[in-house]
Amino acid sequence: MNKNQNFILLVVLVVLLINGCSDNPALRLRYEAEQKYHKAEKVFEKASIRPELLTDTELDEIQQLYAEVIDFTLTSLKSVDPKKYTTEYNELKHLAFQSTNRLASLLYSLRKYRQSKEYLSRLLDEVELSNLLLLATKINLGKSYQASGIWDSALVIYNEILTQFYPPVDEQGEVLVSLFNLPNHIYKVENLSGNKERAEVEYYRAIDYYSDLVNSYADTKVETASRANLARLYEHTGDFEKEIDQLTQMLDSTSGTYTSIRIKIAELYGTKLKQFNHSLDLLDEILVSFESKITEDTLFIPVINLKKAMVRMEMKNYSDARKILFDIKENYRGYFGVNPRAQYAIARSFELENNWGRAEVEYNYLIENYRGSDEAMASYLYVANYLKERGRINESKRWYENAEIYYNQIAALGEGTLTEALAMVYKSDLYQKQDKWENSAEILLQIFDKYSQTEPGRNAILKASAIYRGKLGNDVKADSLIELFKASIAEIKGEVEN
Repeated sequence: MNKNQNFILLVVLVVLLINGCSDNPALRLRYEAEQKYHKAEKVFEKASIRPELLTDTELDEIQQLYAEVIDFTLTSLKSVDPKKYTTEYNELKHLAFQSTNRLASLLYSLRKYRQSKEYLSRLLDEVELSNLLLLATKINLGKSYQASGIWDSALVIYNEILTQFYPPVDEQGEVLVSLFNLPNHIYKVENLSGNKERAEVEYYRAIDYYSDLVNSYADTKVETASRANLARLYEHTGDFEKEIDQLTQMLDSTSGTYTSIRIKIAELYGTKLKQFNHSLDLLDEILVSFESKITEDTLFIPVINLKKAMVRMEMKNYSDARKILFDIKENYRGYFGVNPRAQYAIARSFELENNWGRAEVEYNYLIENYRGSDEAMASYLYVANYLKERGRINESKRWYENAEIYYNQIAALGEGTLTEALAMVYKSDLYQKQDKWENSAEILLQIFDKYSQTEPGRNAILKASAIYRGKLGNDVKADSLIELFKASIAEIKGEVEN
């Protein structure tokens, strides 16, 4: 076929497309909506590596482009006969969903929650969405309400979702993670916010929800995931025997989590239920199972030995615990070098044997060789407080002063990371030890402002609320911080066990 023939064929195809669109107004509308949507997507992808880096001009342009798609698709849907043009109608509906949720998610990430709610609410009011599209939109709306500080409205939406969408699986039987973890999320918000009565109600609702799934979906991914969430709930409330029961029923020798779950069960027996010998026997059984084969599970050997050392510590067999810890240090140097918990246990074992001189040497080793770790920063403050309580005031003062310098150095080196957040937390704790409550609260609020979407940030605002209520006598401020906290945990998180 020559160039002239190619050109003629192209012209014919264009004419046919134009004629097809003119005969089918719904097709023309869908085509125009797609063009507008792809234009918005192209500008968004070009302008943003991260949403927070968008300039106001870029954001305005992107918002305007998506808003045009939303207006066009919603208006078009009103003019299209869904029975006559079913395919085009559903495609327009999907474009309305995509553009609305894309824009709402962008606005949400930039903390423009009111606008996010408006777009999502309009979509729900004007379009009858199918199941999964409706679910995603409602969850996003609930998150926007929660993030804007309107928890009660978010809770109404979440409860509607749980009633409307059950079971939490798609047509292929795969777990819908956000929906599945919603009962856990509701309990978490109520519990961490300090509302114990409502938290208790939501706790038992979550237990019932996952228990029903276990009974209804035996031998499926849903059962395994439900048992995992039940185990987490029981652990959170200290019901360790029930947690072990759930973990035991999750054991599957063909699963990648098999060894991890066995270790977890053994650890719970030793450190929570104080069934020390049973715990050690279980850990030894796991170690023996590695002797007959060389697999990736052998990487667990130093992990298991550290667990054994921790059980020995609980038994107050400090010398035996140290033997295990020094063996790890000698034979698994790589593991020991990146696990400050082992070095912390060595220091603690000497202290509990009333050998403070050697304990202080080990704490110093921990502080200098594991700089920036949780254990190292905690130890600096711990030693300072230990000396203060024993009347060694000058030494204690020097440790407090050096601790503050240490935390400032760690924060500076880790600026913009969770290491900085953790160092600031310990600096706040240091001020509390010195009864500098206003200084402590100020630092905690700084942590939250900078790291509100992290665990240290959320813990910081809870601690700040407690200081304002219990130490500074400002209940109004304390209550306002609790509301900010509820807003900060709008993301519905959690894993699904396979």
